[in-house]
Amino acid sequence: MATDINGISAGIVSLGAETARLERRETNENPGSGPTADANADRLSLTDSAYNLRDLENRIGRLPATDNQRIDAIRRAVVDGSYQVDPAKTADKLLGMELALARQSE
Repeated sequence: MATDINGISAGIVSLGAETARLERRETNENPGSGPTADANADRLSLTDSAYNLRDLENRIGRLPATDNQRIDAIRRAVVDGSYQVDPAKTADKLLGMELALARQSE
C-alpha cells in the first residue's frame, strides 16, 4: 500500500535491512524540472527498538482481550462464597505496581 502526501510516495523497501525508503516522484505539472532521481531519494532509518515495538504490538493484538474461563470461575467463586482475598498478596501486588509506575516516571 502506497501513501501519497503532497507528491511524496512512501514505501518500505527492506525490513530485513531495517531501512525504510521514501521516494519522491515528480508531479505531472512540472515534469523534468526537479533534481535527478538520485538526489531526490530520501531515506529514513528505523531503530531496532522501533521494530521491537511493532512486533510487540502485533503479538499483543493477537492476544484475547479477556480470559473468559478465568472470569467465569472467579464469578462462580464469588457467588458461592468460596472466593478468598489474600490481603498480604493484594498489598504486595499494589506496592509492586506503584514502584513500577514510579520508576517509569523517572
